[in-house]
Amino acid sequence: MIYGILALSLTLIWGYAGIMSFGQTAFFGIGAYAYGAIGLNLINRTQQTHAAVLGGLVVAAFLAAVVGYFMFYGRISDVYASIITLALTLVLFAFAVSTGGDEWVIGVARFGGFNGMFGQGESSQ
Repeated sequence: MIYGILALSLTLIWGYAGIMSFGQTAFFGIGAYAYGAIGLNLINRTQQTHAAVLGGLVVAAFLAAVVGYFMFYGRISDVYASIITLALTLVLFAFAVSTGGDEWVIGVARFGGFNGMFGQGESSQ
């Protein structure tokens, strides 16, 4: 369902507005990265992940609003909007790779925590 919403956002902005944007994947990734970072590092194991979901949404929406403000109120043309959003996606990909390493690890995920798999032992690596 989440990937369907991602595809719907691209359909709306490209199909109806005529602007080819690669920024959907960037903000999708920002939201997922923020959710993972908040969920693994800031929330106790006994709490629900609602705060992490909300944090991921807020971080992604804020950064999308900042980029959208400069692009659309700066009168950026359609071609340049595509180039800027592609560059943004590549910069965020480089950031994720450099901070998470080859395996994109942002913390230690354990079974039995707030991922819904209660009663399991820790994963052995």
